[in-house]
Amino acid sequence: MRLLFTLLLAAALSPTWACSRMLVVPLAQANRETSGYDFAEVLREQGLKRGCRFEFPVVPRARLQMMLSTGQADLMIPATRTAERDALARFVPLLSMRPELAWVPGRGAMPESLAALTAQGAVRGAFVRGQSWGPSYEAMIDTLRRANRVDLVADLATVLRMLAAERAEFTISMPGILKAAAAQDASLTAVVNQLQFKPLPDLAPVETGIYLSRRSLSEAEQDALAAWLKEIFDPATLQRVRGGRAGQ
Repeated sequence: MRLLFTLLLAAALSPTWACSRMLVVPLAQANRETSGYDFAEVLREQGLKRGCRFEFPVVPRARLQMMLSTGQADLMIPATRTAERDALARFVPLLSMRPELAWVPGRGAMPESLAALTAQGAVRGAFVRGQSWGPSYEAMIDTLRRANRVDLVADLATVLRMLAAERAEFTISMPGILKAAAAQDASLTAVVNQLQFKPLPDLAPVETGIYLSRRSLSEAEQDALAAWLKEIFDPATLQRVRGGRAGQ
């Protein structure tokens, strides 16, 4: 009887059952950058083994969250966890990442905390529109926006160009993510090689993972997919894909 129960439970949580239709997983595009390809390849490859089929439309970054909240998208990959997104969809945590302050040296000393950076009126930041690194990051963006000290742009390549042209003094991101963006454009190699990085005590690690739509997926489907996603994105796989776009 116990064996029968175990088999029935395994069948109920099988991703094959949860993937009875094509699942829509949009990828964010800004100019020439498309985020999430490495994650999508893992889904495509593992899905073939388990009977899950995925469609990966490329859409503007600003549409991702709207598609998730309205049920037009089933999954959002990869995604940084935020309170706003938690209210719209179910989060499957995969890894924890700590963003860092990045700047070109020789343009003055950078403050030692996010609070000091926000209070210092002489520096300007450049960031990707729609990307989040947690509540303290969002509060900083709001403060800088009110002081007209921030540029929100379409992609990381533009952020790097602004740093190179001295139109901005700093950004906040992960070293690997910025280097991956520069790898797409040889003209950005010089500036990314100059960057210095520093973790800030009041910029906490953030969780990165995958969101599942509550509008398009039943609770049972969410359970099955969440278990499967944690299985296929094991530590070795995450190490391979995190050099690309690790969050948005």
